Amino acid sequence: ENPSIDIFVSSHLIFSGFNDIVFKENTSINIKYPKKDFVFENGDTRGIFFLGNASDNVIKKSVWTLYAQIDWSADNETDSWKGRRFIGALFIQVYVMSSMIKNGAKLKYLTSPICMIRGDIILDTMIAWGGLRKRILCDIKIMKEIPECVFGKGSKEARWMANQLMFNVEKGLIRGAKTGIFQMNLKMYKELFIDLFKGYRGNFFLYFLVLPAILTPSFIYKSAAFLYRRTLKKRRIVKTDIKLTERNNA
Repeated sequence: ENPSIDIFVSSHLIFSGFNDIVFKENTSINIKYPKKDFVFENGDTRGIFFLGNASDNVIKKSVWTLYAQIDWSADNETDSWKGRRFIGALFIQVYVMSSMIKNGAKLKYLTSPICMIRGDIILDTMIAWGGLRKRILCDIKIMKEIPECVFGKGSKEARWMANQLMFNVEKGLIRGAKTGIFQMNLKMYKELFIDLFKGYRGNFFLYFLVLPAILTPSFIYKSAAFLYRRTLKKRRIVKTDIKLTERNNA
């Protein structure tokens, strides 16, 4: 129905297991979400905010292949494709799609989720990468290098992605540890801040979002999570269940 669109990105449903819906989550937190499907075009690079999870992307193959030309017989020194350096770093698709967007690809954000994700998937990736710190270091390093490689160091897009990483660290990592989803001790919090400081020392949100979150006592996060489960979360679950049921019946 949308032949001119090159990239589709949607929100997704997150499950606590295989059957229980936890909540519906958008793929970005730095810009106000449109209440209806929205197209980023005419050089509007804000679409990069929605890049990250590979599962909720649908990409036009004919355009994708233009930006993912890999000479597997060449080594890193002779291969002219700059994206080769990101192969095996979890976010190679972000590099390719960022390159597409830089060169005018149209991205359409879909308000309806098109995939379901296990809530414990981060635990699997931590195991695969040899622990929490190595997994975090991958995100810190790659999500800084990709926009700098595609759009240039000091570009607004590089700043946007750096800010988004700060929000994601607070929302997905620190909040998860503070509420007991997984464990982090004082040493791990210290290592996290040091690792972030090395790559993002000039970022405003490192000091006014991440650092205060690290210093906030766990009981405050747990109290907020308890209130959320008792109020807003119930309404979101019911609303999501109804939509999912209506879609299945249709």
